[in-house]
Amino acid sequence: MPKILRARAAADAAEERTVRKLAGARHAPADWNQRGRIVALSWSGLRVPAIARELGCHEQTVRRWLVRFNASGLDGLADLGGQGRLRRITEAARAQGIDIHRSQVRRILRQEGVRWRRTRSWIRSKDPDFAGKGRGSSSSTRTRPGVRRSSASTNSVR
Repeated sequence: MPKILRARAAADAAEERTVRKLAGARHAPADWNQRGRIVALSWSGLRVPAIARELGCHEQTVRRWLVRFNASGLDGLADLGGQGRLRRITEAARAQGIDIHRSQVRRILRQEGVRWRRTRSWIRSKDPDFAGKGRGSSSSTRTRPGVRRSSASTNSVR
């Protein structure tokens, strides 16, 4: 028979108050809210399958957060740092000035919030020889009528 997993009792009143506050928070991040609710529901006597059904998550998710809470308390409910790909260029190397490939320039500039292309305006030009659009392509082109016509008749008598 599998071992029944429950959240350990709160270390002190402040820890219990913080977990219950997280569980009922409307403006906290959703993942923290869910983790607080997992612990609070476990304290109320629900078992892992019932907590998973109540929160709409997998049983393994409930087990993971209960085990981490039991081991580390509130700190166990936080995300672990260090996930994701490590940077290929260290901050020290960036500060020294390094030789990088052309494909990395755009990514680095975007990270730093620098626009790497200037905005082009096709309406105005600083070139003194630039001439704006004329009236038409030739004198034989007819001008359009100035009156707007409706695409559908709105009068049912016609």
